[in-house]
Amino acid sequence: MSHDILIQNNHQNAPQKSLTELESDHALSFKDRYLPLVKSFLLLSLKRLSTFILFSLCFIVTFLSLYSSIGFNSYDYTKATFDWKYDPRAAGLKPFDSNLTEYNILLDAHSHTTSSDGRLSPKQLIDISVSNGYNAIIVSDHNTINGGILAHKYAKV
Repeated sequence: MSHDILIQNNHQNAPQKSLTELESDHALSFKDRYLPLVKSFLLLSLKRLSTFILFSLCFIVTFLSLYSSIGFNSYDYTKATFDWKYDPRAAGLKPFDSNLTEYNILLDAHSHTTSSDGRLSPKQLIDISVSNGYNAIIVSDHNTINGGILAHKYAKV
């Protein structure tokens, strides 16, 4: 044992091991040394994945059950009619400038039709605007002028 070095241990009763004994303890094969580490890593990953899947499923089931019980109703406005007449001036609406004549324009400056993301057809949009006392509207459909053209044609009739 001339080249063996004794390793000091801080424990009182622990046996001392030589360097050759320590080297023989680490003479495990690659499989024996790393297989338990890989196995524990895979088990931990599988546990995390299953937890994620479980929480995701709970979230999806909760959302779908709320969606089906509450529901987001989609209404059909194709048969809607607007038979009333409303004059906003009769309800106390006064122009900002009192010197203006009675030929004021009452404008709905932002409205959409079914040509983009609105729910009313151009005809219905004209009808509801007139019913609410507007004498001018701006059809501000997204990416198209078709709704404005159809509303203009209907308003001329």
